[in-house]
Amino acid sequence: MITFSPFVVSKSIPMRSPVRQSILVVVMAFMAGQGMAQDQNFNHNRAIMERIPAGSVGGTIALGNLSYSPAGTVGDVYLYEEYRTSTFWLYDGDQVVQGLASRLDMQRNEFDINLGSGKGIRALPGSKVRSMTWTNMQTNTPEYFINAGEYKNDKENPYNGFFQIMSEGEITLHKLNQVVFKPADKNPTHSTGSKDNRFIKSADLYYAIGTKALKLPGRKGILKLLESQKPAIDKFIEVNDLNLGKEWHLVQLFDHYNSLVKK
Repeated sequence: MITFSPFVVSKSIPMRSPVRQSILVVVMAFMAGQGMAQDQNFNHNRAIMERIPAGSVGGTIALGNLSYSPAGTVGDVYLYEEYRTSTFWLYDGDQVVQGLASRLDMQRNEFDINLGSGKGIRALPGSKVRSMTWTNMQTNTPEYFINAGEYKNDKENPYNGFFQIMSEGEITLHKLNQVVFKPADKNPTHSTGSKDNRFIKSADLYYAIGTKALKLPGRKGILKLLESQKPAIDKFIEVNDLNLGKEWHLVQLFDHYNSLVKK
């Protein structure tokens, strides 16, 4: 048994309908020093964990080693370099672990955990995490993630990594951040390529219906996805002057669509 203190684990979370249970995400029990009112109107469907007294964290969390970049490498493997105070919902016993300072290593699909107080840094495999949440330090807003393995592509193969939930509802909008390693490929003769090893980051949007997730198509395909609410969607795009090539505009559009079909 590994013990973390002063982190907290809660008991099992009651599961909901089969369609929704794969997208339930734990909400942080703290908001940068601000209390959370019980009647607060969240935009997304969440499993909300109540604060419990600080204690020890037991369990069988397997901790590995940190990821190191080869010498002469430009960039890094992290979604964000800084550590963020996080809440994890683990597969093992549906335990919820609060208060861990973490960052996501996208190359290894694991979380670096800073234990603090001279206890060092360890790694929590992503395969052990059902979902997690942390606060965006720039906007002071929560970000929600779910294990991408909960979803399958059109060939029935599960995804790897973590989907960030951008809009949740009948059609959920996800973002998948990834990183690839590109070795130095400098060609002095033709003055092409790079002399450095590089980590190159990318992000793609996906739409999910049930447990099937596919890459978000272009404008025409998006409008076809939302055609059950065509008059309202067309009006919303026009009134708000939405550009469907912009991520934030797409989030607004899917939030609006999901609010319409929820009524």
